[in-house]
Amino acid sequence: MCTVIGLLFILFMQLGS
Repeated sequence: MCTVIGLLFILFMQLGS
């Protein structure tokens, strides 16, 4: 679960940039 949340967080960060 933590892995999924981490991946989603990275994706959101990249999209936000």
